[in-house]
Amino acid sequence: MNRSDSTVWLGKVAIALAAVPLLLAHPVDGQTIVGNVVDAATGLPVSAALIQLLHAEDSSVVSTALTAEAGEYALRADRPGELMILVQHLGYFPFLSPPLMARREDATYGVDIELLLDPIEMEGITVTAERRERALDQIQFRIGRSPRSLARRPILRDEIVKQLERGNNLVDLIRSTPSLFVSIREGNSGPCFFLRNRYCLRVYMDGYPLAGDVISILPLDMIESVTVILPNETIVYPTGAILLFTRGPTR
Repeated sequence: MNRSDSTVWLGKVAIALAAVPLLLAHPVDGQTIVGNVVDAATGLPVSAALIQLLHAEDSSVVSTALTAEAGEYALRADRPGELMILVQHLGYFPFLSPPLMARREDATYGVDIELLLDPIEMEGITVTAERRERALDQIQFRIGRSPRSLARRPILRDEIVKQLERGNNLVDLIRSTPSLFVSIREGNSGPCFFLRNRYCLRVYMDGYPLAGDVISILPLDMIESVTVILPNETIVYPTGAILLFTRGPTR
């Protein structure tokens, strides 16, 4: 999507006006939002970025996708409400748009997004004690208790890096970690992770739930830690969960 006279820029978001303008503080109904995610400095596409459409009122996730090789994405609004777009990718600052709306039902709107480079240090195989402690603090902040007290020990970055040599997705990581005692069942809507033949555990990334089709293709190189929460182990996730954390902010 190219910049033109028919484009309004809100910070680092381009709102294309080919259909009806996306504005602020009015309801949305039956809208599809499409666009490209690019590097702000080079203009090159950013692939495999996690992009989520959120309800502005409570930050609940409407839809989730990963950008394609050329940086394209498509998100669908399932019900009326003000929306925001959250984008995360390793090596870039997380991006959260202002609340957006559209005035016409069943229309497609174009939103191009530029990501600003976050020059993080890439440690490679060596993961420092400070980084491990930071990851554990991130988990504790989210679940309200020490991750060291959990029945399943969290998988931290050093173990994830080793897994990258064998496979680059969450399914491979959990399958190769028998100490988690998590079974996996593949389905049309994505993998189901379950304990002792119970219901599927919901998967969250930085506090946001992930759709099943995204879980299968989510690259591990953007993940700092993976934590399996058993049912009734924390009041935040009473039915259990699998928590993924990046270097981005948690909610």
